[in-house]
Amino acid sequence: VIYQWEGDNIIGPLDSSSIDLTVGESGPLVYSVSVPNAAGCTDETSVQLNITPFTPNRYQDTVAACYNEQTLLPGEPTVIGYQYDWSPMTGLDLSDPNQPMVTLTQDQTYEVLITDPNTGCQWTEVIFVDVQADIGLVLSPSDTLLCVPGTVTFTTALQIENADIVWFADPELTDILGAGPTLEYFAAESGDVTVYVMVVDKQTNCVVVDQAS
Repeated sequence: VIYQWEGDNIIGPLDSSSIDLTVGESGPLVYSVSVPNAAGCTDETSVQLNITPFTPNRYQDTVAACYNEQTLLPGEPTVIGYQYDWSPMTGLDLSDPNQPMVTLTQDQTYEVLITDPNTGCQWTEVIFVDVQADIGLVLSPSDTLLCVPGTVTFTTALQIENADIVWFADPELTDILGAGPTLEYFAAESGDVTVYVMVVDKQTNCVVVDQAS
């Protein structure tokens, strides 16, 4: 049996019982096939292919996330009405299922099935979240009571080696008191005083902030 196919965007083969297509346009496409027999008789039929636009999100293959910090899984484009089924649910905040937030302490691979409920078209994306090393900041002392004016030595301990450490006098982190793993702070007046320390991992740019009074 010899098949003879006609139509646009046919990859091939043209003489087989089935064909492969590349479709990149909207609107219906018509394909016809004729089959002659040894006696010279020919049978012919056609089929109409209706093309539905479907633009599911594309996500980054790998997303870097700081340890135990909220990280966005960005996906574009956003199409209102699409359904997003994520698996597993570990660490996910699906307030916006199109671009969810994730909080993790170890690497995780996610799979999302994107569905257009109007047509049933579906697409699956796989995203690997690479969680960076825990900075592991320990600030001591956490709180100190002084009966008379005096100096308090604040120190930091980290689980990483290459970091910038900066001390501040305000929660907005604008009034710098010093830099380095220790801070000598002289409390001259009565009342509560709070110091803030920011640690930046030089390798990953992950940031952690802590405070002591």
